[in-house]
Amino acid sequence: MAQDIGYVGGGKRNALQVTFDIFNVGNLLNVNWGRQYVVLNNAVELLRVESTGPGVQPTFSFPTAYANSGLSYDLSTFASRWQGQLGVRYSFN
Repeated sequence: MAQDIGYVGGGKRNALQVTFDIFNVGNLLNVNWGRQYVVLNNAVELLRVESTGPGVQPTFSFPTAYANSGLSYDLSTFASRWQGQLGVRYSFN
């Protein structure tokens, strides 16, 4: 949103512009909306070790479902909040 406030000073037109921006409007309306989840770096399991030990042939498996793969999500607290930005610009001609 931007609002221009203009006036004539010294025979020239000058303008003051005030802006306000809202980021993540969904979270502003409801705290459960607009959340951003991230996968932790060590949470993605591409290959699972099933058995290992001395004298044992190691066996591996590929996780097929996220529920069984050990994926865990973390809520990005800063990115999940709504934010407002106020700006002021003065233009003189």
